[in-house]
Amino acid sequence: MTPMVVAKLQASWLESPFVRKVVTALGADNIRFVGGAVRDTLIGKTVGDIDAATRLTPEETMAALKAAGIRVVPTGLAHGTVTAVEDGQHVEITTLRVDVKTDGRHAEVAFTTDWREDAARRDFTMNALYAALDGSVYDPFDGLADLKAGHVRFIGDAAARIREDGLRILRFFRFYAWYGKGPVDPAGLAACTSLADMIDTLSAERVRDEMLKTLSAPDPVAAWSALVDAGVAAHLPGKGGDVSGLMRLVARERLLGCEPEAFVRLAVVTGLKADDVAPLAKALRLSAKQKRHLKAVTTGCAAGRVMDEVALRAFVYRHGRAAGLAHLLTVMGDPDPALIYWVRDWPVPVLPVKGGDLIALGVPMGPDVSERLAEIEAEWVRNDFRVERSTLLARFY
Repeated sequence: MTPMVVAKLQASWLESPFVRKVVTALGADNIRFVGGAVRDTLIGKTVGDIDAATRLTPEETMAALKAAGIRVVPTGLAHGTVTAVEDGQHVEITTLRVDVKTDGRHAEVAFTTDWREDAARRDFTMNALYAALDGSVYDPFDGLADLKAGHVRFIGDAAARIREDGLRILRFFRFYAWYGKGPVDPAGLAACTSLADMIDTLSAERVRDEMLKTLSAPDPVAAWSALVDAGVAAHLPGKGGDVSGLMRLVARERLLGCEPEAFVRLAVVTGLKADDVAPLAKALRLSAKQKRHLKAVTTGCAAGRVMDEVALRAFVYRHGRAAGLAHLLTVMGDPDPALIYWVRDWPVPVLPVKGGDLIALGVPMGPDVSERLAEIEAEWVRNDFRVERSTLLARFY
């Protein structure tokens, strides 16, 4: 790797006693930080996880960390990765490596001590920026210039990088959604288009995560439009070709001051209908909680009529806040922004009558209780939740 220092990081995480302890344990010449922490610090974004690369083998890394009293978790020894952990803090450390053999999904690696060889196997130039503990940034492939320009560019030959891991197609559009400015890199776009069918070989979980991360960007419209034009959307569950709907939704989010909501965007971009939720949830391997959430927002998007405040309260009571917010964002013409805050903060009421109340009044235990409770609830909701418990009981009994 070129010894030239292209920038100096000023970052609180570099001053962390834990980070300094890890560097001391491995030796300052043997470890550099890489990836998101370096990239995001350079452009003033919030830093999440801290990753590092080392010239030491995994076994040497573990031994050095343990000798320094740092707990080590062997998170991916086959690929040279261990995680240093202390007091809730962690640094993921991977031995410098080169790909020996890849099949588009998995790679066999060999370890190296050459920083540039390690950088050459990474996906984008902006992800091959390395920083030493003193903040010195090393940049073997002009990633800093690309990062500042918003140019998401593959390292070396784009098609070769994608053939190593087909997920890089989706990562290309995800990184463009979060970091891109100006036109999409033509070489990268052409490679993604020609190799789009590699997506069919990827696990549903990896595809799902990339889709949701892309749709979570502040404004993913340009990236998603490029993804559709490249023929990539055709290989995704749900297809996701409604770019104009996504554009309207993002504009509405801005107008109403809403944070991006990936599942609402997913429902819109795929034109999701209630009957399609289960198949899409299965295709994306959604958790039960995610499936319920997707069903709720789809219900909100599919509620075609514009609701007044009373109807909206009833809708939120029946289907949840997520459904109400999705409705405001996708169906209502020009809702008052105050409605957004109301839907978020409204204390959803609890039916003041319980099954035990009906049993005490002589209703036989069993289906009769549920049926009559449903009648009472319907009356209560129709009256905008304003009927008192005593009145409800008196009205029906």
